[in-house]
Amino acid sequence: MAKRRKARPTDPSTLDSTTRMSREQAVRWIADEICTNGSEDKQVRNKVSQRIGYAIKTGRLPGGDKIPLRRLVSWAGTRTGWKVHFVEWSKRLGFDGSIEASLDGVSAAIYAVQLPSDLQTCHERIIELEQELLRCRARIQGNERELAELRPLLVKKQERSEKSRKAGMQGGRGHTKQGEDF
Repeated sequence: MAKRRKARPTDPSTLDSTTRMSREQAVRWIADEICTNGSEDKQVRNKVSQRIGYAIKTGRLPGGDKIPLRRLVSWAGTRTGWKVHFVEWSKRLGFDGSIEASLDGVSAAIYAVQLPSDLQTCHERIIELEQELLRCRARIQGNERELAELRPLLVKKQERSEKSRKAGMQGGRGHTKQGEDF
């Protein structure tokens, strides 16, 4: 009896708004999507893996065991050269769209949310967004606490720096610098 293979997670018929992929699955899926000549090669997979790793490191994609497909498609759609491959996925699966831009050193992001048409899925999406909002608020509170702890250290560092600057203006070994106010 022949072994039956499980459906690949990158099979379009198995993907929906609740799909989550491991990093390896995400790399393979994106490489399959962006390879135009029909053959996936190791260099493309390595480049995709590096980009996903950097996105996780910088917080653009969530770390952990599984990456939500919605976040993966939104992120991949903002990458140079990949957008054309993932715009259709975004539309087909009804995912959030996002645009990130930078102008004269100022960066901005615009996010659009497409709500599902049925009420049950809409409620699930709202609950998911509320949970994400709570996580973001907790992260902000943690950052504010850390900032409050670091602010006195910055003041001390500035005071030491000023003290050292004044000592340097006085000269050393009993010599004083002439004609300088301090």
